[in-house]
Amino acid sequence: MRRTGDSKHEAASAYVEAANCYKKFSPQEAAQALDQAVNLFLEIGRLNMAARYSKDIGEIYQQEQDLEKASHYLDMLYFNLLQTLTFT
Repeated sequence: MRRTGDSKHEAASAYVEAANCYKKFSPQEAAQALDQAVNLFLEIGRLNMAARYSKDIGEIYQQEQDLEKASHYLDMLYFNLLQTLTFT
């Protein structure tokens, strides 16, 4: 029997794979897929993974010149990293 956390991890990984496919032709859709992955990783307590993909989203928005969204996701990166350090 699968645990809920395992299927959420698998779903998050699928969103990451989808984002990698979208990156070349639709950065907006790549960012949306990564955002879904980040939310799932946060739900299962994988703060380091959430931080990693928050950084990727921020970089996508930087490249797209959407600095407000880039700043938001880079802030999430630092918040998640601080949470990771707090729990170790």
